[in-house]
Amino acid sequence: MKKINEDPELEFELQEVYLTSKQWLSDLAFLEEETRFLEEQLGGTGHLHIKVSNQQNLAARLQNARQVHQDIRRKLDDFVNQLEPLLLETDPDPSLKLLEDFIALQAAVGNALIVLKGIKYALVEARRAA
Repeated sequence: MKKINEDPELEFELQEVYLTSKQWLSDLAFLEEETRFLEEQLGGTGHLHIKVSNQQNLAARLQNARQVHQDIRRKLDDFVNQLEPLLLETDPDPSLKLLEDFIALQAAVGNALIVLKGIKYALVEARRAA
């Protein structure tokens, strides 16, 4: 395998993966902020305070989502730490595990976005029903 500085295609791909991971960090920050906001609304500390019939269920789902976000953040931080030596060319050989981690993180971030969207829709529907 060529060294990264001798393989412009690999260098470009690694930079793209790095930028994607930074976008995921941004997505996670958004998810964490949305989760915090919704928890405040369900918990009665928010200015909109939402009372719904299945409030405990939604609060539990939000708490679970928060834990998932924290787990994804830890994995993403580890991923970026694996990626940086490759970009700085101190570790010239990317492993297959890096690709596997990338795919797993891509799925996890996508699923986290979908789950929060589902919780928001459930909250809206519960609010309409109340």
